[in-house]
Amino acid sequence: MYTIKSQKDNTLVTIVLLILLITAFRFAVTFCSLTDLDAAGYMLALMVVYGVILLGGAFMLIRLLRTRKRKLTLHGSDCVYMPLLGAPRRLTYGDLDRVDMGGKTYVIYGRDGKKLVTFDDFHTENAHEIIDFLKQKGVKTQI
Repeated sequence: MYTIKSQKDNTLVTIVLLILLITAFRFAVTFCSLTDLDAAGYMLALMVVYGVILLGGAFMLIRLLRTRKRKLTLHGSDCVYMPLLGAPRRLTYGDLDRVDMGGKTYVIYGRDGKKLVTFDDFHTENAHEIIDFLKQKGVKTQI
């Protein structure tokens, strides 16, 4: 059994989430203390900085969670695809159209032409074994 993840589990998700929580708290405190008119310009500048941090952190968190959940598990007779949203799907190897190989990056496509999962030699220890396994199951490879 092989499991292909888009990326290895990353502790960066926890760090980004912690920074987002702290920044959201600081944003709320700054917003509540905005009633003081003497420091309104300073508080407004702080709110803009916190807002930019919140937006950037939210974007980064979404990217990290997206790469963390998508995976494809290969078994002897079938495979299980876990998409970003929705329930896992059980696929046969006939449902896999091809594997595109570009350098050290591999992309597996389904019959419907959608990209299922992308992996590479840097984040997947056994990438070459996975490609050989898929070739044995009849999945086409394309450079």
